[in-house]
Amino acid sequence: MKRTAFYFCLVLGISISIFACKKKTVTPDDEPTLVIHTLEGQWEETPIQTYRRRIIFSRDGKFIMTTLFMKTATNDVSYSLAMEGNYMVTGNSLKVTVVQEITKEGTAPAIVTDVNREIFEKATFSIEGNVLTLKYISYPADAPVETELKFIYKVMPG
Repeated sequence: MKRTAFYFCLVLGISISIFACKKKTVTPDDEPTLVIHTLEGQWEETPIQTYRRRIIFSRDGKFIMTTLFMKTATNDVSYSLAMEGNYMVTGNSLKVTVVQEITKEGTAPAIVTDVNREIFEKATFSIEGNVLTLKYISYPADAPVETELKFIYKVMPG
């Protein structure tokens, strides 16, 4: 009887050890998803073009994108465009709705226009290190084109 109890306890102990050490299989549903705060902060397009584009994603879902076109000789701003609106994140999908555009040419007064339109159609995003990659559909001519923009993380909004 002692021998049977010993072997029973031994088999039970080994079974518990094996099941306790078994690695959990991770499925895509178990993977953590990015939440709205992962985009939070200021991002600057890279590589730098003949213009400078910055995006700010705020914690409260507000969005601002500024594009500055520079004079090559003096590096002064010749034209600027600011788009303000809201954004929503679902998984790695990004939806941005612009509600106001502010344009300014040279020293002329700024022109404010109320709008209601989506930019970055069918956008998805990923963040690796300090680089944000946006992939979306644009329409530069008469056919849709898959477009990719990259931004470097700059600072948290104040």
